[in-house]
Amino acid sequence: PAEARMVGHERLVSRSDLIAMGFDASVVMDLPAKGYEHDSEEKIARRGLDDQREGYADPSQVEVEVREAYIKLDLNQDGKSELRQVFTSNGRLLSNEPADRQPFHALCSKPLPHKHFGTCPAEMVMDIQEVTTTLTRQILDNLYQTNNPGHAVYEQAIGETTLDDLMTTEVGRIAIFDRPIGESYAPMTVPFTAGQSFPMLSRYEQVKQDRTGVTSASDMLDPEALKKVQQSVMTQSMDIANGKIEMIARIFAESGIKSLFLHMHELIRKHIDKVEVAKLRGEWVEVDPSSWRDRPDVSVNVGIGMGSRQSNLMHLTAIQGLQAQLAATNGLNMTVTPKNIYNTAAEIVKNANLKDPRKYFTDPGDQLAPPPNQEMIAVQNQQNQIAQAQLALAQEKQAIDRTRVEVRGQQDQMRMMLEHQREIAKLQQSKERDDDRIRLEIEKVQQAMIELELKYNAEIAPADFTYNPLTGELTDRGDTEA
Repeated sequence: PAEARMVGHERLVSRSDLIAMGFDASVVMDLPAKGYEHDSEEKIARRGLDDQREGYADPSQVEVEVREAYIKLDLNQDGKSELRQVFTSNGRLLSNEPADRQPFHALCSKPLPHKHFGTCPAEMVMDIQEVTTTLTRQILDNLYQTNNPGHAVYEQAIGETTLDDLMTTEVGRIAIFDRPIGESYAPMTVPFTAGQSFPMLSRYEQVKQDRTGVTSASDMLDPEALKKVQQSVMTQSMDIANGKIEMIARIFAESGIKSLFLHMHELIRKHIDKVEVAKLRGEWVEVDPSSWRDRPDVSVNVGIGMGSRQSNLMHLTAIQGLQAQLAATNGLNMTVTPKNIYNTAAEIVKNANLKDPRKYFTDPGDQLAPPPNQEMIAVQNQQNQIAQAQLALAQEKQAIDRTRVEVRGQQDQMRMMLEHQREIAKLQQSKERDDDRIRLEIEKVQQAMIELELKYNAEIAPADFTYNPLTGELTDRGDTEA
């Protein structure tokens, strides 16, 4: 925004606030209202029931639309543009004054090159939301049709209440037909295919997590998974998942937040000329902004470290162990000093979100430690050997635990596959039994027709429709007399 030829924004401000900003009261009170009650018909129609409110009874609290812009103009016709602060409302110029800089600072989670407006994580998963919504609706539709299938009814078997009876979904309903049930009715079975869509939902959920970095592991929302994972493995997984989230926070800090604090520093240098008292590092100190006139090289450090608190604690613990090892092997006062050890302990305290390390450790200053005796060195060496053996055992245990987790995962996958195969086999057996039953019924009907033809020495005319038990379809044979 600092390099743009014009920046500005538009907002609703009450007449009282405009007068407090220094604008002429007669001009402000003459401005038309542009508040909530003056919205367009479309905007009013889109409101919810909880968005309704009454207008203002006090004219000073009526809101008007005000535009504040910072634009470069050449008003004195010298060929050079000057930055101006311009206020307008309803096409009327309220003020036009010189300005030293514009006050806007832009934040964007995912900037685009050469664009002011970038994208956000929601735009990264909008297509996935549409797909998952469609799959969920299809799964529910298939479930509804499977539990409540349609009906195939022979037209000449329909009585006065047959259709009403079939449309009733109560448990234990009664349906009345004019012909035997086997000749009049058959359910239009819909195969259950919703189970085949669940893997696609899991697939798109994984794609969403890969795009955004937001996972159940990073939010600590999966306790069952956390039980099977070691601390170091979980920390590594969380660091990877939080990488994209930390990237957004770092973009915020390095772009808009950093420029905002530089702007605050600039305003303090320009407008504060007296000594202030502030609490710094647990102590009250005097701060004189007037002495900052000649420090244009000030920089803003972003308070976002690399890695999480857990990973930082692991690194600090490793450094502390290395310091203890060096101090125990004649490295004290040479490669490691008491001041170095105190600094590491202080960083551990700060990593625990505790502000004052001096409450827990005493700063030794720059003094050196007395040389250790040989007996103490021997004891420390023995302790270091025990610590190394314990570390090796812990690493071996972690490797065994990881192998156990992988084996359990494979066993669970095989168990799910076997259960799926058993369900498919049950469905096939059920379908075969139904097909055999229908064939037997058809054969009985055909046998009865043959006996009637032989008994009465007459040919029975075919029905208008034939039913295929394998496909569930009715076929019209044409205009034949029943």
